[in-house]
Amino acid sequence: NTVRMLSLTDITGTLAEGITFAQDGNKLHINGITKPTAITLHSAAGRMVYATQAAGGKRHTIDTSHLPEGAYILRAGTATCKVLISR
Repeated sequence: NTVRMLSLTDITGTLAEGITFAQDGNKLHINGITKPTAITLHSAAGRMVYATQAAGGKRHTIDTSHLPEGAYILRAGTATCKVLISR
């Protein structure tokens, strides 16, 4: 699988929480989490395919190798990223 970050947006208009997203192969990385933060990944159809409560002070990684091709929405707190998984 190839993971591409299509764009970064934020519901509030700024990434005030300092959260950033990155990708490396089949992995999505969420950086800058300073407090417990809800992280979710939804398919384009709206189905939640991943959810967790990440601890502050650590980078969080999601392995996407098991997910089918398609568009997804990654959310961490108020930060949102569109993700495209393709083979």
